[in-house]
Amino acid sequence: MGLRRFLFRRRLRRRLSAGRRTRMAARLERLAGFGGTFDAPLIDRQRVAAALAAATPPAPPRSLAQHAAPPAVSILVSSRGNAFMRDIADDIAALLAACGTAVARCDEHATIPPSLPIVVAPHEFFTLGRGPRWITESFLGRAVMLNTEQPHTDWFAAALPYLLGARGVLDLNGQTAGWLAAGGVPALALTLPPPRDPTPLQPADRRHRLFRALPPAAREAPDPTLPWAARPIDLTFFGTATPRRAVFFAENAAFLAAQCCVVHCVAADRPIQDGAAGRLARHVGGHARLTLNLHRDDTAYFEAHRLLRLGVGMGSVVVSEPCLPHPAIRAGEHYFAATLPALPELIGWLLHAADGQAAAEAARTAATRLLDGALHPAAAGAPLITFLHEATA
Repeated sequence: MGLRRFLFRRRLRRRLSAGRRTRMAARLERLAGFGGTFDAPLIDRQRVAAALAAATPPAPPRSLAQHAAPPAVSILVSSRGNAFMRDIADDIAALLAACGTAVARCDEHATIPPSLPIVVAPHEFFTLGRGPRWITESFLGRAVMLNTEQPHTDWFAAALPYLLGARGVLDLNGQTAGWLAAGGVPALALTLPPPRDPTPLQPADRRHRLFRALPPAAREAPDPTLPWAARPIDLTFFGTATPRRAVFFAENAAFLAAQCCVVHCVAADRPIQDGAAGRLARHVGGHARLTLNLHRDDTAYFEAHRLLRLGVGMGSVVVSEPCLPHPAIRAGEHYFAATLPALPELIGWLLHAADGQAAAEAARTAATRLLDGALHPAAAGAPLITFLHEATA
């Protein structure tokens, strides 16, 4: 599908003014990786990956101390989308509430709120169920979007019209935010502080086949005082199934079988609406010594949700392949990184060598300091509050 056909699809042409569509097209032309021709394919994956690798997170707003928190914000997330999008909505709601903002959680069935709207995962919210009725000139023009998708994916392509037409964009990845800002979209790189307490399991979660497969010691509530070396699970991975991940697990099956591992890969052909997987992921992370992060494909990214919410926030040490750089969370200090072929050796060193275990404990201590410092809600919320004021002024 060409860019002009994409931007000016019937639904958008009918609901948005010509002026807004023109501004959206101008922003799109400025985005590196998409190019300036309307005859090109929508997603040129190689060019997008190169643009993302070259992008830098936008500078945080300068006047961080001059604004009070917005009096009220509505967080909107689809009731028919992925359950972990609701986790993200919970996390940004908690961050804003900690900054003194009155927060309402809504879905596509709500009435349009008068407060400042933040739409989580617009590729889901505006397309599923009753979401299309929210595509109006007045709503899109005052809404802030929270993008959750990697730019080379079809999900990002589905979100793109709403990012281009929004009042502002929050992005969980710094490079994507910088790339959007270069295209003229007001954007902020948002790192959400993870919850520090385990998510309580529901009675049905304990009947889940994943829970029943856990070692007995990991069926109890996680104990944050338990020494890292005494945790009953060596390594965990939660994510969607992709060919690249399947190859890694197949090639390293013998090595992983010698450890106590919990690997949960699910198909991504439809939204994962069951919230049990997210609750169990954090429960398992609270029992795991290591949390593994693998990219979905060959394009590097920084998967903040997995690194922070499932790993660092639960006291687990993250082991990953190399990620795009993050200004606060650094490989070798807060987590460990190695190429795919070298990951088994790194995992074995951290689990079984005395100096590896010491290095893991040092990284866990540094990550805890990070959660108490740069990722404390007061520090992480200040740029967000300023951005919301500037984007809506």
